Amino acid sequence: MTELIDGSRLLGSEFIHEPRPFVSRSHSLRLGGAVTSIRLENAFWDVLTDMAATKSISLNQLIARVHHDIADHRDGHANMASALRVVCVQWIASETPRQRPIRSPRLTSAL
Repeated sequence: MTELIDGSRLLGSEFIHEPRPFVSRSHSLRLGGAVTSIRLENAFWDVLTDMAATKSISLNQLIARVHHDIADHRDGHANMASALRVVCVQWIASETPRQRPIRSPRLTSAL
């Protein structure tokens, strides 16, 4: 069993026996006028859905904001699945008390 610094279990039986967070699914939407599909694990879709609800916007609106912010910094080219995973990690980190600051800059203002 792997433990985090605070002693909580990272890979305890409750995670191993619950496959849902690890299963991926696709979500279709229109970005920049083109229909596209993004495939992420359910755990990331859950975080993105919570983020959108917190901001009182739809999931598609949140993804469009991230896409817009990424396009500004990446000359229009971005791996959206990767970008959304990073946004999820940053949002969770910003909501979680920690002793050490995260040294990476924010990826997007959509947070």
